[in-house]
Amino acid sequence: MANNVIWLLMPMLFMWAKGNIFNDYIRQAYRDEARIEDNIIPRTNLNELSSLLTKGCGGIDADIVFVLDNSASIWAPDFKKQTAFVRDFVSVFNIGPKSVRVAVITFGDRVYSRHSFLLWKYKNEKDVKSAVMDIPYMAGVQTRTDKALEYLKKVVFRKMRKGVEHIVIVMTDGDSLYPMRTHRSARYLKHIGVTLYAIGVGFSVSLKELKSIASSAEGIFRVDNFDALQNIKKQLGVQICPASSGNEFDELPKVTTVKQKVTTTTTTRRPTTTIPTTVPTTPVPTIPPCGLADPADINFVCDAVQMDAATNRDVKEIVKGLVMTEEMQHEGMQVALITSECPELPSVPFSEYQSDNVTKFPEVFDDVHYQTYGDLIEILENDGFSESRGGRESARHVGVVILSQEPDDAEDVIIKADKAKRSGVELFAVGLNKKVRRMVLEQIASEPKRDHVIMIGSRGEVAEVGPRIAKTLCPHGSNEVIQKS
Repeated sequence: MANNVIWLLMPMLFMWAKGNIFNDYIRQAYRDEARIEDNIIPRTNLNELSSLLTKGCGGIDADIVFVLDNSASIWAPDFKKQTAFVRDFVSVFNIGPKSVRVAVITFGDRVYSRHSFLLWKYKNEKDVKSAVMDIPYMAGVQTRTDKALEYLKKVVFRKMRKGVEHIVIVMTDGDSLYPMRTHRSARYLKHIGVTLYAIGVGFSVSLKELKSIASSAEGIFRVDNFDALQNIKKQLGVQICPASSGNEFDELPKVTTVKQKVTTTTTTRRPTTTIPTTVPTTPVPTIPPCGLADPADINFVCDAVQMDAATNRDVKEIVKGLVMTEEMQHEGMQVALITSECPELPSVPFSEYQSDNVTKFPEVFDDVHYQTYGDLIEILENDGFSESRGGRESARHVGVVILSQEPDDAEDVIIKADKAKRSGVELFAVGLNKKVRRMVLEQIASEPKRDHVIMIGSRGEVAEVGPRIAKTLCPHGSNEVIQKS
């Protein structure tokens, strides 16, 4: 019996030893990297981080979004430390629809939108705190930081409140699965005026990853674990409230209510236009063309076999409506087409099959292969954005699936569409008429469905599809249609 127990425990002991050796290796590599970096911020702790963020600001008006890693590499108790941090953070701000609004986005292999909340959801401190502590631990199988930042771009900051600060604080314990996509989405947020901070926890997240997210080197913070953030409170506080000297972030009493009038004489309200005296004055950044800030490779997917003259005309008008928008005219936007090839059925003379082999005649049709929509979406995922077709890894991967009738292989289409979306492809689903059920389009399309599902009810609506897609891809662009002869 004892021998059996020992044999059962051997794999566990091996994994424990292997884990310790691996962790020691990672820690040493982490320390070596730290020694050669010029700008290393002391590692510290999350416990008092909340009290630092506003005490020197005198009360700013801001939209503040926390992006919390909810993947399996973070243990449930550590995830609770993140949510407790946000809960404490809320206490030092004047939460309200016209002052400070707070959002929390959690992610793992995807954005857990059901377990997140947006800036306009809660209008007071009590409700925000309650919502934060109700966020569950999800143990996502991947770290898709790119999807979280993409969600900020397309949902959270689609319409930005004017005259306030826009701040995002990303906390993660590991590198994202697609670093280039993470960098691309972070770059776009910076272009539209969002200030990003990156907090790396533990030894698995690289400095390169944090640099690609943060707006500046001063916005990068690295700590050993979730219990070690205390020493960075002053640095982070000075970054968010540059009008402050930073001394007031050292030892400050806890603010117990945000409804009391602030009487502290050492703090002043920071106008949104205040620029740190240590930083040269620069013009207010303008929003760059969408193709430069957030380039995209766009594949149109349609079935040529099913097209009659009217369908062909509609598809052409949709394509024209998109490519003729102003945002599509800038460098960085590419379009391509994936469609079925008409099957070739060779003519067969009477002399080919006679009485001695006439039973083999049906085999002529065996070589005819019709490409279904499932096949086309599989091509889109596997080869649609390949280098051989001119695709770019650094660009968004977008597919516009146009259906003139509900596909016979609808179930297979939905399965392959889901696989394509999980690989990082953003899918629009367009139904040219009422023959295609909205339910099918919604299962093909990406989130949010209201932007990625388009049903055409009349001929006059076809011309609106292209500009509508452009508006979703470039929410801050003009999307005006350029008239060309």
